Amino acid sequence: FSDPNIGITTFPIDSAQYKGSFKMRRGTTKYQSIIDRQIVLKFRKNTTGSYNVYGKGVNSIGTFTLVGTLIQSGTGSGSGHVELYRMYPVVAPAAPAPSTAATVGTVQPLHTGGKVLPTNAS
Repeated sequence: FSDPNIGITTFPIDSAQYKGSFKMRRGTTKYQSIIDRQIVLKFRKNTTGSYNVYGKGVNSIGTFTLVGTLIQSGTGSGSGHVELYRMYPVVAPAAPAPSTAATVGTVQPLHTGGKVLPTNAS
């Protein structure tokens, strides 16, 4: 990233302009390409001199969060190795709507094979 107003080059860049994709296995030999529609990444320098990476994205599967690290190749090199993990939230199934009609039923006697079962007398 270069700012023409001050002549400084900065790496890495927090941006909403990142692109990504991955291949998801479909069966034993087929793969499907999943292309991300948008990825936003933020880089925060950590105590080891590398960067923690945080982000969000959207693709055909849904919205996901990203977390990982960037290790620069050298000071001021403008390149490095990024390792990111995607996490999709678990979506709970919708609860069935409560019934507005009263439930009507009958109580059937317990079949005991003709035997009388003892009761707990208190």
